[in-house]
Amino acid sequence: MSYFELNWLHKKDRAISMPRLVFFAAPDCGGLYYYPDNREKLIGDKYFPLDCGLIVISPNEDGAFMAHSLAHEWRHHWQFFERGLTGGSKWHNNGNYEKAIISYFRRHLHEWDALLYANRMAPCSTSLEWERWIRR
Repeated sequence: MSYFELNWLHKKDRAISMPRLVFFAAPDCGGLYYYPDNREKLIGDKYFPLDCGLIVISPNEDGAFMAHSLAHEWRHHWQFFERGLTGGSKWHNNGNYEKAIISYFRRHLHEWDALLYANRMAPCSTSLEWERWIRR
């Protein structure tokens, strides 16, 4: 993938190193982000270097949700370089999906920021509904 394919990136953000992009069915989510590190991550049966970061997108979603997930995970990559983000967030659904979404995004402000960014750059019906739930 080249920067020319990411025309939704702000011009100043194109100076950030490009993370690797892998399509793999991520459990219970549309995507995952691994920040740059000097180790490797096993995805499926293959190891991927994390030297420039890694975005994993689930190919089992519709195109709009995949685009949203890519924008969301890209925002985490941006957060790493611009804000020093190095931690992740664990997703827990204890049975009530709507309450779990609201709790998750309200507890993790970097996730809320990524949701809002992705909703501007690549909105989809699911993510817009999440935003409505959270803003109530």
